[in-house]
Amino acid sequence: DLYLSGGVYLGGTGAANKLDDYEEGTFTPVFSNTTGTATGTYTKVGRLVNYSANLVVTTMTGGVALSGLPFVVSGDHLPTVNFLDTGAAHYLGFTNDAGVNMYVQNMSTGTSSPLSATVPFTWASGDEIFVTGTYVTT
Repeated sequence: DLYLSGGVYLGGTGAANKLDDYEEGTFTPVFSNTTGTATGTYTKVGRLVNYSANLVVTTMTGGVALSGLPFVVSGDHLPTVNFLDTGAAHYLGFTNDAGVNMYVQNMSTGTSSPLSATVPFTWASGDEIFVTGTYVTT
């Protein structure tokens, strides 16, 4: 095992080469207009945050927005979203440029629709939303 205090320099000795912030953890994401079990994990290196959030749906009543990320988002944030109709189909989605409201992408037509209680399918207990993303924090 190697233990360092104060950071390590990668690729040079300048301040920009110093890695002095690394963190892994969990958080509880908030998916609006839903009930269910939400979990999240993240890895933060410097100002770069990689995360994944999962919701096992109990009920959904409308459009879904994600909040509760572990750090403040600085700038645009465009995570990948996957929707899983348990035992039936898998759908790909995205968020708006603020990384909040979710949309379903129709790969056949190139169009998209806001996620809702009936898009891309009628949501039932056990269906899932998976979100993965990377963003820069302040």
